[in-house]
Amino acid sequence: MLSEGVHVVIVGRPNVGKSSLFNTLLAANRAIVTAIPGTTRDILEEVVNLGGYPFRLVDTAGIHTSADPVEQEGIARAQLSLEHADLVLLVLDQSAPLTAEDEQVIAAVEGKRVQLVLNKAALPPLLTSDELEIRLPAWPKIAVSCKEQQGLTRLTEAMVGTVLHGLRPRQGPMLTKLRHWEALQHTRQNLWQALDGMAQRQSGEFIAVDLREALECLGEIVGLNYTEDLLDKIFSEFCIGK
Repeated sequence: MLSEGVHVVIVGRPNVGKSSLFNTLLAANRAIVTAIPGTTRDILEEVVNLGGYPFRLVDTAGIHTSADPVEQEGIARAQLSLEHADLVLLVLDQSAPLTAEDEQVIAAVEGKRVQLVLNKAALPPLLTSDELEIRLPAWPKIAVSCKEQQGLTRLTEAMVGTVLHGLRPRQGPMLTKLRHWEALQHTRQNLWQALDGMAQRQSGEFIAVDLREALECLGEIVGLNYTEDLLDKIFSEFCIGK
């Protein structure tokens, strides 16, 4: 997540302010916002730095029952994007009671890491905190107003805190590349095989093979060994000039 961005999917029924929240977090008018429900028909994705961490924000079409084939495709894409979400921002309209469409979205995100965003907090509330505590007690809740720029600092702090929850500060280097993590996993496997071979009193050349493979895996991390697969990976991630 540190190198590729935290995948955050913004969901909700039509016209609750998903695109407004998307634009506000980006500090840019990236998504079209109108009073007409169903304005967003496709997936919009942008990366923003929040609290020093990259967040990959995804704005989605409003999840509801629709006979429009274009809307149906947008809703299907919204539901598909949830499968890869590190964090879901479930947007509810605090100025309106829960609807059947809200319940449909709530059912779609069950089992995910969810942050409830109660939008339109500057308007008189019809969706109370007590009601939400009874209906959705497990999900953290933050009231915001995209129009009045209220509650957004608390929201971004909660987003960072939710993602980093359970991670302990550590001294020394931290792995931020999947390739490095995989190399260390192979190193550990080879070292265990070497120890197992010693315990079984295997011939030294068999143990040496395991140790050599462990060293080669470490060499891939520090740049001492270059395999064809590694070079392909490097060229796929970086643009290297002539």
